[in-house]
Amino acid sequence: MRQIINYQKRKKELDAIEVGLKGAQEARKQKVKSRVPDAENPLTRSPLDVSDTFTGRKFKSNPNATKLPIKEIPDQKAKNISKKLLKPQKGIDFDTEKGYLGSELNINKGYWNHKVMIGTPMTGLLRAEWVLSRYGQIIPTNWSMMDSYQPLPIAYAPMKYLVPDAQNVIVRNCLDRNVEWLFLIEQDNVIPPDCFIRMNEYMRKADIPIISGLYFTKSVPPEPMIYRGAGNSFFYKWKIGERVWCTGLPTGCVIIHSSILRAVWEESAEYKVGEVITRRVFEAPEKVWYDPQQGGFRTDVGTSDLKFCDRVMKEGFFEKAGWSKYQKMKNPFLVDTNIFVKHVDMDGRLFPLEMPQDYLPVVEPRDNR
Repeated sequence: MRQIINYQKRKKELDAIEVGLKGAQEARKQKVKSRVPDAENPLTRSPLDVSDTFTGRKFKSNPNATKLPIKEIPDQKAKNISKKLLKPQKGIDFDTEKGYLGSELNINKGYWNHKVMIGTPMTGLLRAEWVLSRYGQIIPTNWSMMDSYQPLPIAYAPMKYLVPDAQNVIVRNCLDRNVEWLFLIEQDNVIPPDCFIRMNEYMRKADIPIISGLYFTKSVPPEPMIYRGAGNSFFYKWKIGERVWCTGLPTGCVIIHSSILRAVWEESAEYKVGEVITRRVFEAPEKVWYDPQQGGFRTDVGTSDLKFCDRVMKEGFFEKAGWSKYQKMKNPFLVDTNIFVKHVDMDGRLFPLEMPQDYLPVVEPRDNR
């Protein structure tokens, strides 16, 4: 008898819960019908409708992109839609009243910004030293992440491409996701434990668009990969601890503001890498031509990183991306020698094997311009 009474009591509780759930579902349906689409709502915004949060530049969305119908929107509200679409995007709104992806979870009533994407071109084979340094990083507090299940910022690693092709695939992914900064870390660069902390300081201040760590060539004697002027070999007038301004830097440990990448992207030729359509933002120079003035053939060869730096300066991409101050500078790229990166080969040798005496730190680090 006691079991029957308990069963009936429990059945009444379950019935009451079921009635409450049905009422909540109906209320949710009514709320969805009354929503007004705007540019900040991923349900109604084109995935390519992007506005850079730093420079304020706006980039038109694909007119063929699929958008939700607005038949049920009252005329008065529909008039304001075009104005809302022109507002700069600050991030994705997670407010339940906006209905992010139809969710009723009240996650955060502010904005989440996609701060940084980490891109790594790789062959698929990694040294243990690289893995330990990459995943042993000190993570800055409250660092922007793509989703709550990902312990690190967005990571993207295309494999078995040539380096510039892999970099271009990464750039496309970065721009598609509207990430503010791209952090390139190549598979043979062993970064120091505080690398993310130091780079985060530059990303927080957002007053310098391109910053690299310091590393040397895999050679004996080693050469620092810092360059001033074409054909002048490496630049050597600096000490560890200084910030060195230059005209060319490597991309093995570098952060680049996406406004620069987007400006270059808009003026780069489209091509296909495997099954991916991207653009030649990075390109290794491989040209041979006949020069009638010299009376012979000339060649243009080099690496994609120095070609990228040269192109950004000569084609005015600092100015086009809203960084006019750096377009006027003689040496617009920064190498922070406090971010000392080791260059590892597949035998596990870390270069430089011995730090050259000429670069030992000074007592008071200075800003070397």
